[in-house]
Amino acid sequence: MTIYQKGNRTHLLRHIALWDGKEIKLTGTYTGLFPKLPGGHGIQVELLHPLSIPFPRHAWVNLYVKHSARSHRDDLTVIWNQKDKVSGNAGQPAHLWLGLEDKSKVDITAWGGCATLSAGQLQRLLSMEHLHACGSVEQRPTLFNEYLDLNWDDKTFKHNFTYERKQLSYPDKFQLEVVLENIFLTPCTKQKILGKMETNYCSCLDYYTSFEVCDLPNVSLT
Repeated sequence: MTIYQKGNRTHLLRHIALWDGKEIKLTGTYTGLFPKLPGGHGIQVELLHPLSIPFPRHAWVNLYVKHSARSHRDDLTVIWNQKDKVSGNAGQPAHLWLGLEDKSKVDITAWGGCATLSAGQLQRLLSMEHLHACGSVEQRPTLFNEYLDLNWDDKTFKHNFTYERKQLSYPDKFQLEVVLENIFLTPCTKQKILGKMETNYCSCLDYYTSFEVCDLPNVSLT
């Protein structure tokens, strides 16, 4: 299930996957006067999962940036498994690099960004050594696209969501694609999920779902 909500200053995108009583929930929230730089911008990302993988089962990131003509302020908080502090000075320090680029044009709001983490002395707590993530958001009058490419150690999570708004009696289109590599302990290293939906919110609903999982044929639901 995918939910997108837009308020006066807030954009929320939530993905929820359920199977056999288990739930994966990924929520991203942006608050601010996007794409205007002056003022405050807040980004919150929360991941909750029950998977037996070397990644915190509950991770939460809060980034707040404030710009003005005379000052600049950044605040970053990272919480995993209800832990937000590390004591002691032994070991290598952790390094975090963040980059953000405004690619907006006339009638197009577009941003791209990357983050790189070298865990250092946080490695034992985070169960990873290196993490690299890049993502982008693009909004046009009739199109919204969001992309995320997340890599940690030898593992990869790729995610792409597109919403296309049609006019008159044509249905709107939604597409969600997820690719996983080296995450599950299975004979094959890669899994792929593809979901498509078209609806006019009244009398028409068409959907297509495809699962590419090892030891199983390509399963499709329509």
